[in-house]
Amino acid sequence: MLSARHILYVTLFAMAVGIQWPLWFGKGGIARMHSLERELQSIRDANDRLRAENDAVAAEIESLESGSGAVEERARMRLGMIRNDEVLFRFIARTPKSADELQALDDKILRPGGGKPQIFAPKRSDLYIDGAPDTPAKPK
Repeated sequence: MLSARHILYVTLFAMAVGIQWPLWFGKGGIARMHSLERELQSIRDANDRLRAENDAVAAEIESLESGSGAVEERARMRLGMIRNDEVLFRFIARTPKSADELQALDDKILRPGGGKPQIFAPKRSDLYIDGAPDTPAKPK
């Protein structure tokens, strides 16, 4: 049979296991802590990606506010606009078969909405100075 000494040891062991059980397997246990750490790391990664995206957008906003170079570039690339004194040459790989097709292609490129050609002109006159470099002028 078990002696009192053995019963005491088994009881102490059972109490130790009972006390440790919530630490390992309970709501606030080690497994839950590891899953929360993984979730925290994924949130930090998402925050880093969003922070980098915000920095890129902030840089784009700064370039748009600081001068006409970025505005002009976007007007040219995204909207197909040109300045009044420019001539636009576009090279098309496929050659049209007839004069009517050539005229339709010309109208499509130069007059996307069917109206007059789109010409770039800044809304504010201080954004662009003819003949000046793209760097902003230094105040005197």
